[in-house]
Amino acid sequence: MTSLQTIIKGCIAKDTKFQKLFYERYYSYAFKIIFRYSNHYDHLAYIVNNGFIKMFRNTTLFQKHAKNTTEQWLMTAIKKTMINIAINEMADNNRDQEFSRIPDNIWKVSSDDQNADTLLLYKELIGHVKSLPLMPGIVFNMHVIDGFTHQEIADQLNISKEASKLNLFKAQSALKRLSSKAKTYSSV
Repeated sequence: MTSLQTIIKGCIAKDTKFQKLFYERYYSYAFKIIFRYSNHYDHLAYIVNNGFIKMFRNTTLFQKHAKNTTEQWLMTAIKKTMINIAINEMADNNRDQEFSRIPDNIWKVSSDDQNADTLLLYKELIGHVKSLPLMPGIVFNMHVIDGFTHQEIADQLNISKEASKLNLFKAQSALKRLSSKAKTYSSV
């Protein structure tokens, strides 16, 4: 197995062999990030690929990482790049809010009951988040799931810090309503 440092040096040199190794190593991680932001399942691979192309064209990411040996730092950089590309893709294409059906095999259900329960909750949460209006959904993902501060969100989305907080409040309120509706339906 090729070391991460070797892969990074190869990516800095724009060697396609090492770019492929990097892509294969982090594709599923990037896909999961884009999955939360895109409402069109059939478009996810395209967005992920654009994110990797952007990273391979701008080797600054890899040069910064060459000095820092922690994989966590690199994964944070990948996350920021993928979120940025997903947000830009939504803005550029003005995608509608209706999301396409996600194939069941994407959820990979385990035979372990606890994992199956957790998966069902995650699937339900993601479905609810995808049903939110665009901006509250993005802010919820960035703040609650990806851990961005309101100032970071404001800078990324070119909105005020207060607008970020307001969109988070709208998302949380809508999710509470959806959750209470689901409880009502399950008790009938």
